This record gives sequence, C-alpha cells and structure tokens, in this order.
Amino acid sequence: GNNDIPNRPEVFLDESYCHLHHTSPNTWVPHQGVVLAPGRGPLLVIFGAIVVFRNGNHNKTYGEIVPNSIYIWDPAIKPQSSRGRKRSNLEAWDNIPDILRDTAIVPDQIDYHGNFNAEIFESLFTKLCATVEEKYGGVDIHMDGARYHKRRIENIPTSASKKSEIIDWLTRKEVVVPIDAYKAELLEL
Repeated sequence: GNNDIPNRPEVFLDESYCHLHHTSPNTWVPHQGVVLAPGRGPLLVIFGAIVVFRNGNHNKTYGEIVPNSIYIWDPAIKPQSSRGRKRSNLEAWDNIPDILRDTAIVPDQIDYHGNFNAEIFESLFTKLCATVEEKYGGVDIHMDGARYHKRRIENIPTSASKKSEIIDWLTRKEVVVPIDAYKAELLEL
C-alpha cells in the first residue's frame, strides 16, 4: 500500500569484501570466454550506498546507487617505502578489469575487520553525506552496528575511573565540582 513508500529518501550503506578472482572449482557454467583458474586472488574491500525514494507525485518507489558512493580497494596496497620498495602483491594487480580500474580506488588505506576502521568509514561517510545532501536533500540513513561506524573521540569517566580522573574530566568541561562530593555523585554531574 501507500504506507510502504518512504516519505523521505532512505539510504542504505554497507561494506563487504570479496577476492578478485574468487571462483569455484566446480561450476555448471560452460567454459567459454575468459575462464579463471579456481582460487581467490587478492582481497577487495567494497563500500557502497543505495537510495530508495519516491519520484514526484507518483506512488512508485525508485532506487539507485548513490552517485560516487562505490569504493573498491585492495587493503594490501601500501605506499612505496622511502627506499622505493614496491608492494609484495603488485603483480596480482597487473590485469585489473576496466570496471574496477574505473572505480574510485582508495590507494592508501589498510583494514576490513582489520581492513576497515573508523577513520576510513568517517572519511567515506562524510563524502557520502555531502553527495546525498546535494542530490536528495534530507534523508534517513540505515547502516549496521559495525564497531567502526561509531567511536568515542573522548573517553567519558565511568564507575571504574579514579575519582581524580572524574574530577579532572569535569574540570575540563567547566563543571563546578563540589569539594566533598563522593565519586558516585561526581558521575551524576
């Protein structure tokens, strides 16, 4: 019904990975055209976003890939060392398909569950938000609860913190600290 159509555009983002030449040793597909030997090849990390929206006054839902939101990179890519050494897997990237070569490759990042982290996510998310705002206006963004989707810039004192650490933190925040307050009382300020 009409209740299934979003009032605001909805963006769904995720990241994943695959191996460049991941193939199965057995297949029902005839061996015609390009056939790669079974194996995995180098790892690719993939980040992307799609948007679902209502177009004009029509009661139809549309979807598309958010422009410039697909990023694919090799987490093993490392900048050349100061001694001019090349990456150890350079030869594996000699024959990158054009479809990958033409995507936005992020050449200097390292991680996915070790190849994806909060800094990389925040950089890509910032670019995504700018694109989404410009093209679609206000949207609702959906993502999973991966640990790199959220991080604390500053550690907030807990009951495990020392009283002096709590007082220091409150003082930096310009909170008036009662002289004779107990630790539990300080945590409530």
